[in-house]
Amino acid sequence: MNLAFIPVRCGSKSIPFKNIKEFCGKPLVYWNLKALQNSNEIHKIFVATDCKKIKDIVESFNFPKVKVYDREPENAVDTATSESVMLEFIYKNDFKDNDLFLLVQATSPFTQAKDFD
Repeated sequence: MNLAFIPVRCGSKSIPFKNIKEFCGKPLVYWNLKALQNSNEIHKIFVATDCKKIKDIVESFNFPKVKVYDREPENAVDTATSESVMLEFIYKNDFKDNDLFLLVQATSPFTQAKDFD
């Protein structure tokens, strides 16, 4: 199974709530979620967040492949790395050795389904 993982948190110091700021008429995170949803090769998409506002917005897109993962508070602070939340997620789930895990940054809105494929 091919899994996409997008870490988005509330607490950006430079641009608060940057991942849900409007970009071309939609929240920034929408664009990668749409591309992943339209990908033929991605089977499941996980958005890791600590924020109800982000969770509600992501769920409002109604993309069938998308699930929200509630990340631990210690992995949602400024000093937490993307790797720390990825490892948290991987350790809490049962994946197979042949599963492909793809990290996707919400701040790359020009990525298209063909790029993920």
